Amino acid sequence: MKTKTISSLIVLLAITSMAVTVPSAFADHAKVTVEPTEGSGNPSDPCVPEDPTVLSSCYSPSIAVVDVGGEVVFSNTDMMPHSFTYGADLTSEDVGSVFDSGLLMQYQESTWSPDTAGEYNYFCMVHPWMTGLIQVQAAAAEETHEEVHTEHDSTGMGE
Repeated sequence: MKTKTISSLIVLLAITSMAVTVPSAFADHAKVTVEPTEGSGNPSDPCVPEDPTVLSSCYSPSIAVVDVGGEVVFSNTDMMPHSFTYGADLTSEDVGSVFDSGLLMQYQESTWSPDTAGEYNYFCMVHPWMTGLIQVQAAAAEETHEEVHTEHDSTGMGE
């Protein structure tokens, strides 16, 4: 009887742990908060890539994912002032045309609610080496992908 009880507890714990670690495919992308990483205002910080065409890790997350109609919170948690400005860099013709937080001091925030799916580059006007990307997706995009994958893999044998 003890073996059966212990086995049942182990199975229950395994099921519970799987429920806690939900796959990212079912993650909620209704809201994302983007913050500058510590020290990102310093051009010699390790967040700045040597190759200027590579996305920096000066914002966290460096690639943010949000649903259409969701909310992006730009939060300055750094002591330095920062902006979160749409565009690839200062030379882009459309700088700030989609969103621009303006200059945010420490603990200030700005929000943006995207209405169109796509990829949106942004940077800091004060520290232009700080670059990030927001990926805006249709609300059920990943769930739809999973359904297609499940139908494709109906053999139960995996890939």
